[in-house]
Amino acid sequence: MTREQAEARALQTCEVNGGTGCNIVGSTCTVPDGESQTYSGSESILPVQGAQTTGTGPADESLTREERVLLQQTLSDLGFDIGPADGVVGPRTRAVIHEWQNASGHEATGYLTREQFASLTAVDASPDREPEPQQETADDRSENVLVFELDAGPKCVGMSEGSSCWKELADKPGCHSWDGHFVPSQTVAWSGTCREGMALGEGTLTVTDGDWSFEMTGTLDWGRPNGHWVVRFPDGDVWEGPFVDGEMHGRWVERNADGSSKEHYWNEGQPE
Repeated sequence: MTREQAEARALQTCEVNGGTGCNIVGSTCTVPDGESQTYSGSESILPVQGAQTTGTGPADESLTREERVLLQQTLSDLGFDIGPADGVVGPRTRAVIHEWQNASGHEATGYLTREQFASLTAVDASPDREPEPQQETADDRSENVLVFELDAGPKCVGMSEGSSCWKELADKPGCHSWDGHFVPSQTVAWSGTCREGMALGEGTLTVTDGDWSFEMTGTLDWGRPNGHWVVRFPDGDVWEGPFVDGEMHGRWVERNADGSSKEHYWNEGQPE
């Protein structure tokens, strides 16, 4: 498997066995010539918050929610079109980070190093700037935070096919999950839990369209699929691969009922 898949599988195994705050601190991949290459952290999974680490790997996904909100507010204050400062580092925030890095003379990757985060937020540390109100943590969200996040993307009611929107679950009224490609005739059910109007945790999404349905099993991070997911279709085909912030991203494997298989590569929801 790819490094991204190995990291997603390691995180899933850690969490299934009762781990909390599971993080990747490094990974090693072998290459065709037999040598190995070691990474300090990765593009998508980062060391645990506050841990002592070496290297200068990406930092934005190891930040607390308050720090991610500060990051987005700072970029907005600098004139970048970041959208709502909701603490969710999705494709729009990635694009703005890429734009800031390019404008600042950094390598434009869309992922901040720890030094870049410190430099960027230091710009926001003017003594004339009024302090921002303290934000809730992910474990202590209010209805206002939920409404704020839903405003970041419209609800699916009345949306056209193919839209990205928040879909209300058929079996849990008032609870939503992110739909990256809305189909009006489809309904979605969730076997896991809901909190403050969001589906979250481990479970199975069952998507039904008339007499046809398929199942997606994995983890929802406040309504958005993240990490390793398995999709099972009624004809016996199985797709398996990673989601990042609600979008298919990375290497997916399609195993067909006839024994054949294919590989698919996705970048923020788009096939490559």
